[in-house]
Amino acid sequence: MDIIELKGIQLKTLIGVYPSEKETPQPLFIDLTYAISAAKAAEQDDLTKTIDYDLIIQHLKDFVHNTQFDLLETLAEKLAQSLLATFPTNWIKLSINKPEANPNAQAIILTIERRKHEP
Repeated sequence: MDIIELKGIQLKTLIGVYPSEKETPQPLFIDLTYAISAAKAAEQDDLTKTIDYDLIIQHLKDFVHNTQFDLLETLAEKLAQSLLATFPTNWIKLSINKPEANPNAQAIILTIERRKHEP
């Protein structure tokens, strides 16, 4: 298994349970790690033999822009499901950092790992 890591992808969205969080977009920083098989892409030097990380980043942007959740946990779970359904990877690790979640904490970060369930 080979790994690609995308770190610190900055997005803004409405997320939270408090009224102010439902009115003012907040920054999120997403780290995504996903499994690939790099050998074929490397052998042929061919982007179509791997997962184009520009497409992943666009998917993250579109998903966060087009959805709204109260909980970070819900966003992470739904985003992980969407990534696994859309891209040819069997495993992802997703961290979402909500730096403005609480004034007493530098950041609140949720990390989940999910595998694709084969039928």
